[in-house]
Amino acid sequence: EVARHLPVMLQALQRLAQQHPQVRALLPLASTLQAEEVAAMLAQPGGERVTLLDGEAALALRASDAAIVCSGTATLQAALLSVPMVVVYRVSFLTYHILRLLIRVPHIALVNLIAQERLVCELVQTQLQASRLCAELASLLVDGHKRRRQKARFAELRAVLGTKKTAQEVAGVLLRYTRRVPRLQAAQPALSTRKFHAPVT
Repeated sequence: EVARHLPVMLQALQRLAQQHPQVRALLPLASTLQAEEVAAMLAQPGGERVTLLDGEAALALRASDAAIVCSGTATLQAALLSVPMVVVYRVSFLTYHILRLLIRVPHIALVNLIAQERLVCELVQTQLQASRLCAELASLLVDGHKRRRQKARFAELRAVLGTKKTAQEVAGVLLRYTRRVPRLQAAQPALSTRKFHAPVT
């Protein structure tokens, strides 16, 4: 996952630095990643602007004006912390098309599924290019329409989720989409009785 995402992130960071010379990035490492491997990748241009953190995803988000988030529960975490974001997702060609056959959803980002709209930009597969990522980040770093809209909707989502059990609300959204997929219907009883846990990543 890091090998598919980090190089284009660094290229986007380089481009962004031309508009915002003081820009810096925080990169929290998941426990499954080797710090040495990631540090070696940061030898590429743009890596000098990145500070590695041992975990501390919530700390990194709170300290950030905007975020690049790989699709997953981290998108919900960023939304609950009111951090404007761009969501990225890139896997192998074969994996992506298998997933498209198995699961048909209108969005890949959990926060977009919960909001039931394309609230945050999703750059998927070939859409994930340094120029597009840079442009999306730049639009979030200024106090413009995109930034204000995301933060306003995040506040609404936080209020809604705060009145219910967050895990149950998220599980309900996911179940609504799995019911539309015939191949997954057999798994629904197990999904509906299992406690849903949204890990902090």
